[in-house]
Amino acid sequence: MRETINQQESRETLRVKAVEFFNNKVSELHKQIDAMSMQEIKLMFEELEIHKIELEMQNEALKETQDKLNISKQKYFDLYNLAPVGYFTLNHKGVVLKSNLTAANMLGVTRSSIIEKNLTNFIPKESQDIYYLYHKKILETAKAESCDIQVLKNNSTSFWAHMVGSMVENEDNEPLINITISDISELKKTQEKLLQQEQLMLSQSRQAAMGEMLSMIAHQWRQPLMVISLAASNIKIGIAMGKTVTNEQLDEMSDYISDQTKYLSKTIDDFRNFFHPNKQRTTITLNKIVDDTINIIGKSLENDNIEVVINGTCRREIETFPNELLQVLLSLINNAKDAINELHKNGAKIYITITERDTEVALCVCDEGGGIPQDILSRLGEPYTTSKVVSGTGLGIYMSKMIVEKHIKGTLSWVNRDKGACFTVAIPLK
Repeated sequence: MRETINQQESRETLRVKAVEFFNNKVSELHKQIDAMSMQEIKLMFEELEIHKIELEMQNEALKETQDKLNISKQKYFDLYNLAPVGYFTLNHKGVVLKSNLTAANMLGVTRSSIIEKNLTNFIPKESQDIYYLYHKKILETAKAESCDIQVLKNNSTSFWAHMVGSMVENEDNEPLINITISDISELKKTQEKLLQQEQLMLSQSRQAAMGEMLSMIAHQWRQPLMVISLAASNIKIGIAMGKTVTNEQLDEMSDYISDQTKYLSKTIDDFRNFFHPNKQRTTITLNKIVDDTINIIGKSLENDNIEVVINGTCRREIETFPNELLQVLLSLINNAKDAINELHKNGAKIYITITERDTEVALCVCDEGGGIPQDILSRLGEPYTTSKVVSGTGLGIYMSKMIVEKHIKGTLSWVNRDKGACFTVAIPLK
């Protein structure tokens, strides 16, 4: 009320001064007019009229500009306050200087209640360190930085937010931080579901591998058990026929049986190690991985009359998860074996090529199984997509790709070549 009275008094004072100035001007103007001719007076009034028109045109332009400015302000208000993402402007201490309506609605508070509050008031205790480092990094790098963090609502519930912040300076060259905030709770739920599905498919893949392993164990054990059985039978038959069995013969037979049982024991260890998950990365060579794989699946390939040809060597140790890499190689070789068997092709070969490059090492498995059908080739890495005619879950290549990319941090690629398909596992060198 007091302010209104002061404004009224100020306008009245201004008018008195204006009238006084006008009277002085008029008196001076009368003197000038009295000294002018009619032609000069006419010209003066024409100039005044033109000047008046110019002022009216300028005033109209100013009014139009002001209207556009008001429209722009309204658009800015709508764009800023009704944007689909939240906006905060913070000082260097993290105190909120400005906020839009969307940000306030996300937090479940009024906009006025956020101003002059530190944003840490809306960060859960367990996420405070994450936010502190994020805030610090923005000020230190002066670059746009992002992070995913949990944010508290006014009702004590929380939601996942994606923040993108950057540093700017105000007119006093003081650092400010502009932050956009988006609710990504649904995205996090989707990611969690995908992770659970991947874990389920990984479990299914391991179970399928266990079934294949049991078949391989049977192949691996059949010949040693037959040798042990024959050795024992020979001794038994010799005794039954009244032959004398010397100590040397017994020692030779016992050594022979002992060697076979050691082989059986090693086979058990190989399979047990395969199903023992790696907790940490260990160093190993690709040649060792290939040797271990052939020890497991070699007999099965021999029984199917499939020859394995190993080319190249790499004695350089890499840091990886050996069992996961072994599982991938087993899956690729087993797929090659199945492709060859579907063609009923005798004497076919599987080629395993080991290469070492400047930045990576690679394992390439090529077969003579006829290749991958073109309509399946581009979809082969998708879950439940199989190239097998008789059977196949479609998880083998998908899980191998996931293991290589997510665990081993490499790549798995495939292409049709010559008589069959080639699969390449590339592992980057640190």
